[in-house]
Amino acid sequence: MSLIGSALGIPGLPEELRTALDKIRTYVFLGFSFEKWYTQLLLRIICGDKKYPKYSIHHRFGDDDTKNFLMHQFQIEFLEDDFRFLDQIMESCKEKAKDPANAHLYRPLSDPASADEVEIIRFISNNDLDKAVSKLVSMAAGSAVAADAAAVSSRYYQWRDDKAGGKIDSRDLVVTFNQVVDAILKTAKEIAKTKAP
Repeated sequence: MSLIGSALGIPGLPEELRTALDKIRTYVFLGFSFEKWYTQLLLRIICGDKKYPKYSIHHRFGDDDTKNFLMHQFQIEFLEDDFRFLDQIMESCKEKAKDPANAHLYRPLSDPASADEVEIIRFISNNDLDKAVSKLVSMAAGSAVAADAAAVSSRYYQWRDDKAGGKIDSRDLVVTFNQVVDAILKTAKEIAKTKAP
């Protein structure tokens, strides 16, 4: 919401970022629901009257009216779900990066996530922190960071119990949850490093 507020002229975003957003012609939205009013407001603010091409893949709508509204209001073209948009962007950047002047357009992942980390991320995105923490602890068994994983696990279960018992201030609920998720992800990365060949 601070992005929306800043775009409307309310202080919040640094001036450099606002200037950069004005110059950008390409945005990639991942995980956005076009049916939400705030997404449509964001589209209106970012796109304005600009006639840049806009595309969407992997879209799901409850009815055709929403899709028709978005097509006409924002000129969004809805591509087939099997369209490999990100793969095409990566290939295009890789090709252009062969020219040393464009080397900044593509770089391979320096530290890709392990299969265990991906599984933990999937559990978190499905809002199943019990499984994420359980996976973290089993991942850490016998490693140098087993105690860290146990501490994160204890922290999560304390947060869960405090939430269920109403012992945590509602203003701190989300902040503490995000801190626990961050600790899970950082610890999973540390475990993966210790197990890397």
